[in-house]
Amino acid sequence: MTAIFVLQPKSTFFEIATTCKHAKSCVCRVLPDLPSTPPPQWRPLEINNPHTFGVANLPEGTDRGSPIALFDLFFDAEVMEQIAHFTNDRAAHAYPQLPSARGWKPTSPGELYTYFAIVVYMAVHREPSLAEYWSRGHKNAPTHKLNDFMGCTRWHQLDRYLYTAEVSQTF
Repeated sequence: MTAIFVLQPKSTFFEIATTCKHAKSCVCRVLPDLPSTPPPQWRPLEINNPHTFGVANLPEGTDRGSPIALFDLFFDAEVMEQIAHFTNDRAAHAYPQLPSARGWKPTSPGELYTYFAIVVYMAVHREPSLAEYWSRGHKNAPTHKLNDFMGCTRWHQLDRYLYTAEVSQTF
């Protein structure tokens, strides 16, 4: 049984019919007659934009050519310090460390800048799997220099424990 939604003229309520003359998978809708011209009291919204189209409206003194200056608009030093603190708290409270588990070394804002830079790099240079960014599978594989900045295991640890708010619950 297929339900059909029919909008009654001059009504905002839907009436559900239980049969349909079309195929069983069909859902028919009857739309109201809408006027083709706007009402006489309608006026288009005027937008007085003093800025040039296509140019970002950035705070005074921001270096438009510096990716790190643009990144700092969203994640300044204070925010990165908080993220490092929350990430370290989460890693400490995540679960009891097993004897065979890798230990957690506290992170810092500088290391988080590197982590985020790698995330942006991964968004630009797509690979089928994360492991391919740190390995060289064959001689024609692209060479990623991520090992020069952060190891694969450390990147995965940060990715697992990255936290942007207080850890208010126990895991």
